Amino acid sequence: AFASFVGTSLTLAIDTMLNNQLVVVPTSLSVVGVGLLLMASVNLIREAHAALRSNRLETRFFRELQDRRVAEGGCSAR
Repeated sequence: AFASFVGTSLTLAIDTMLNNQLVVVPTSLSVVGVGLLLMASVNLIREAHAALRSNRLETRFFRELQDRRVAEGGCSAR
């Protein structure tokens, strides 16, 4: 996505030097960049949800382990 935005900046500069003959190229690159950035954001949200789910499972496992230790008469350090 960021490479697309850099390409947009470069093609805008080249387009200016060529008296606006490449109007479609910078616009297309910016649309592609926005689309890629949207896809990256969706992927980041999915990854954050997976990390939270994993963290909840680890916390549940730790608490169940502590409860077992307490039930067996072990130490109760929480």
